[in-house]
This record gives sequence, C-alpha cells and structure tokens, in this order.
Amino acid sequence: MTSKTCAKCGESKPTTDFFKDCSRRDGLSSRCKPCKNASNKDYRDANLEKVKAKQLEWHKANRDTQLKKMREYCRANREALKDYRAQYYANNKERFSERSAKWREKQGPEALAKRSRVYYERKSEQIQERVREYRKANPHKVNAFRRQYEDKLRKATPPWADMRAIRALYEQATLLTQATGIKHHVDHVHPLQGKTFSGLHVHYNLAVVTAEENLRKSNKPTPQVKQLLDGVVLAASENTHE
Repeated sequence: MTSKTCAKCGESKPTTDFFKDCSRRDGLSSRCKPCKNASNKDYRDANLEKVKAKQLEWHKANRDTQLKKMREYCRANREALKDYRAQYYANNKERFSERSAKWREKQGPEALAKRSRVYYERKSEQIQERVREYRKANPHKVNAFRRQYEDKLRKATPPWADMRAIRALYEQATLLTQATGIKHHVDHVHPLQGKTFSGLHVHYNLAVVTAEENLRKSNKPTPQVKQLLDGVVLAASENTHE
C-alpha cells in the first residue's frame, strides 16, 4: 500500500503523510498528518490547563528516561547541534543581547556573582577539561593570547619594579599548588586593564590566590577601589552641576 484516503478531508495521500498507529490494522492513523495536527491544536486550545497538567505529570514520571535520551542524542549529534546553535544565535544576536541585558539588570550584580561562583564550583572539573581541550586544539590562538598578555605585562611594569619580589610571589604560588593540590594563581589586585582603573605589575599589586578565586574575580577592581572610584565619579558629577 502506497496511498491512503484521509477519513477527515477525504483526500487520497501517500502513506508517508499519515502518522503510525499500531492499534489500526494497516498501522497508520485514519487521518492525515495535517488533519491530525489541526485536530490536536483545536483540542489543546480548548483544554489548555488540562493539557499542561497532563504534560507536567508525564514529564515528572519519565524525567530520567527523557534526560538519558536527550544526553544520548546530544552526544550523537554534537557537531550538528553546535552548528545549529551558532547559526540560530547569529540570526538572533540582537534579540539575545536585549534579553540578556534585561535579565542581568533584574538579577543584580550580587546575585550574578553568586550564580557564577556556584556554577564554577559545580562545574570546575568540566570547565578545566574544556580549557585543556581548547588549548590543545587551538595552540596558535593560545600563543597569540600569551604574546598579547606578555606585551601588556611589559607595558604595565615600571622601571623601578622589584622583580625579585615579583618572582618570589610566583614561586610561592607554585609551591602552594604542589603542597595543597589546589591550583594557585598570582592575581593583580587592581587589573592591568580595568574599565575605570588600571593597576601596575608591581609586587604590592600582586596577591597569591586560588585559581577559582582569581577566575571568579575576573577583570574587576577590588570592592575598596570600586567604592573609591564611585566616590570620585560622584564628586565630579556634583562639581559639574554646581
């Protein structure tokens, strides 16, 4: 059998235009896909709350099975999904930016910082693995970034910097990493290229911290410096209005 007549619209259509239905003798639905979809839509519109409750109940009962299937599908179609997401984002970039800005404004800086901290703590191993994979797959980009950082570091190092004290801090970070098994970084307390304030590469602007703390801080000034800068901006604004 290559065709079938729809019981709803009465049209003869290819069997591929019918959903499968194991309860019927021919294994196909009595109505074609367009008619079946239209009927389902009418039912959902008329029984919206009932349908939502039933779907929620089904998802709760089959959550583990669905998650397993989703993970398997994502693993099997990783590249295709990656390309699809990249294309979708490129086609809707402005929409994503607007929605992200509204969401961040609604959450507030403290909630965002806490969310980032919790996410990093929960996914630290996966994040580190992705970083290792990226470095292995993109050595040219990593080298370019390293050269750019070294150039930035050179420009931020004044002639009078105490290089012996600086080297001692990097040695301390290495020793702490070896002793504790926890990765340690040498962090610039005041970022070298902050948005409103830039620090220098000198020993009293360096601190040995855990890698987690350093990555969480990112390229932001300390709370004390931020408070000071906010006061300067406020004073300048008041002087302008006088």
